Amino acid sequence: MELIRIQRQSRIYRWLAAIMILIACAACGTVPGSNHHHQPVAVQGMLDLRQTDGDHAVSLDGEWGFYWNRLVDPEQVGQDRPADYVAVPNAWSKYQLQNGKPDRAGYATYTLHVHHAEPNKVWAIDMPTISSAYKLWVDGKLLIQNGKVSAQAGGTGVRMQQQVAVFQSADRTIDIVMQVSNSMHPRGGITRGIALGDPESILGAQQKRLAFELFLSGALFIMSVYHLGLYAMRRKEKAPLYFGVYCFVIALRSLIVGESFIYRIIPSLNWVLALKVEYLCLSIGALIFTMFVRAIYPQEMSSAIYRFIVVVCTAYSAIIILTGPYLFTSLLSYFQLMIIGFVSYAFIVFLLAVIRRREGSVISGIGGTILIACIINDILYYRGIIQTGDYVTMGLFSFIVAQSFILAIKFSKAFASSEELARKLRGLNNSLELKVQERTNELVEINELLRVQSSLDGLTGIANRRYFDQLLQEMLSDTVQSGGAMSLLLIDIDDFKSYNDTYGHLQGDECLKQVAAMLQSETKAWGGLAARYGGEEFAVIAPIGALEASKLADWLVRGTAALQIPHAASKTAPCITISCGVMTYAAVGVDEPVSANSLIEAADAALYKVKKQGRNGYFAAV
Repeated sequence: MELIRIQRQSRIYRWLAAIMILIACAACGTVPGSNHHHQPVAVQGMLDLRQTDGDHAVSLDGEWGFYWNRLVDPEQVGQDRPADYVAVPNAWSKYQLQNGKPDRAGYATYTLHVHHAEPNKVWAIDMPTISSAYKLWVDGKLLIQNGKVSAQAGGTGVRMQQQVAVFQSADRTIDIVMQVSNSMHPRGGITRGIALGDPESILGAQQKRLAFELFLSGALFIMSVYHLGLYAMRRKEKAPLYFGVYCFVIALRSLIVGESFIYRIIPSLNWVLALKVEYLCLSIGALIFTMFVRAIYPQEMSSAIYRFIVVVCTAYSAIIILTGPYLFTSLLSYFQLMIIGFVSYAFIVFLLAVIRRREGSVISGIGGTILIACIINDILYYRGIIQTGDYVTMGLFSFIVAQSFILAIKFSKAFASSEELARKLRGLNNSLELKVQERTNELVEINELLRVQSSLDGLTGIANRRYFDQLLQEMLSDTVQSGGAMSLLLIDIDDFKSYNDTYGHLQGDECLKQVAAMLQSETKAWGGLAARYGGEEFAVIAPIGALEASKLADWLVRGTAALQIPHAASKTAPCITISCGVMTYAAVGVDEPVSANSLIEAADAALYKVKKQGRNGYFAAV
């Protein structure tokens, strides 16, 4: 069984790894400029595309002409050469100019001269999302504008949206001029790469990115609803709640960054509000992710570190809500450093869970590692340190796949456990039914035994007076209904008191037992019943007429004498004898039925006559 379990887990891990690789490949296929064609680089504000395939998108990365604190119109560019050349993409606060290092707030003009080999070719330019206001001219024509570019206010009304513009180049050169102003965001300038290429290629890549982002966002929203539903059905476990909220937060963020699909839904969305929502998704996401890790691995996460993370994330979220963009964007770098520390600690928590063999820790650790790597990648990407892309949504999707495997394993185990419990319950039910049947049979036997014992005389073992009275009444009713006959015999042991006085009560009891056994044996042959009536008195009832009753009485008298039980004190004979009074009731020809008491009285009167005549005999009443 252990080998089967290990093999099953191995198959699960292989499937999970394959799915993670497919997700990574799909994500990489959506990155702009992720093809393997030769990518030229701009040098001294010049980019030569004459040796490249114009049907594929190329990046405009490299050295652009740069005019710091100047908004130069396209007509002026040819008359005034740029004082500096800077690397694009990058934040201008990192440039080292001839006149010093620029501040993050300010304005500037970028220029790039592109050579290509196809006159009158239709091109498309892919302008990424940047956090500054800008105007983009191509060959002197304004193609794209985002926000209001101003030398006084710095830049307002920015929409964090990626845009594509199509234009036609009349000759073999393309002149690009871009004015940029920034006042609030910590990273001013062209911070992301611009792509140029065939419209079909550019628009196709944009549609692929958009489709992939919407797919991931939709999947995250669905998983959010799913896990919140799980929590609603079982509120004892907090992990589904935190994971559902985290999926919702990342799904909301994915609509704001990247292709900024939210602006297609809400075109008039205020850029400050959008910026706050984006930053809140970052801080709240870090908080909720920490709470989720704490919920699934409470013993592996330090309570002190957990409280510290909660305080930091809550404080930064409050700053985002209560202050303007300038302050909370200025603090972003410090918070991102803390996030790197947070996720690094989360990786340690996952590693500890794997070492301690927590359930599902290996699968969760794989997904968590991918998510942590994507979080760190995004931080470095948005800081301009690396030029990869926004992957946190894809990382979360990988983590969701891992959690889905864990959930499936838990459900499978719960189902197997439920089946095992059901099997045991069925066994217990069957066992219980057998036990109940056994107890029922025992109770029936006990009740029967009690019923028999309650109808027998404790000393002699024959019927007692209560049972005799009951049977007499029943036999009398049956005789009246059937029109037959029945006889009652009352019997008394002669001189029994003197027997007890002479031989003792123990011997007297033994005498009663022998006489009772003889009476029972003889009466059964006539279909009757013998009972102890009281003391040394006995009674016999049988469904027989007068003649048979007299014969039975004679047999009983003789049978008692035949026992030869010595009785030296008897005035009748030297052994135990009996006297018997007989009363027969015949229903035929009787106008009124007699009662049981009248039969007993008549038999008792007959017994009295026997005793009066000298005992050791019988008398039949007429």
